[in-house]
Amino acid sequence: MNRRTVWILAIVLVLLTATSIAYRALSPAKFDPVQWQSADSPQQLLARREMLPDINKLFANGQIYDKPSAQRYLGTPQQRDEQTDANWFYDLGGEPSAAAPGPSQWLELRFSDSGQLTSHFLRNDWLPSQSPQQPSTDSGTEVPPPR
Repeated sequence: MNRRTVWILAIVLVLLTATSIAYRALSPAKFDPVQWQSADSPQQLLARREMLPDINKLFANGQIYDKPSAQRYLGTPQQRDEQTDANWFYDLGGEPSAAAPGPSQWLELRFSDSGQLTSHFLRNDWLPSQSPQQPSTDSGTEVPPPR
């Protein structure tokens, strides 16, 4: 190959990469609220897990910012803090394993007293209502205040 062919191929590759990145960045989220809200089998709960990048976009874009918007997109949580209603938990299913079932992964939403979303986390542990021990592992990102 000569230099001109190499340059043409490099430019085509850069253009295809840029187009792909722009399409993914500008395309609407592929989150399906009906599929999310109707999940009740292990396979459907794992499908929820695959929607997490799109849900993170909804958080980042400020579309899920309070209890009513969370209810509209995500539906009724499987668990919630009964006393304060400040923590909502959405089941993302257990880790697939041939051994005994382990803890599930949960999407946890935390709300302020006024009902505004303050943070969201992925929790990889038993919920407090399911186990006598306190949860030991959680990771997440703080949600910026709505604009």
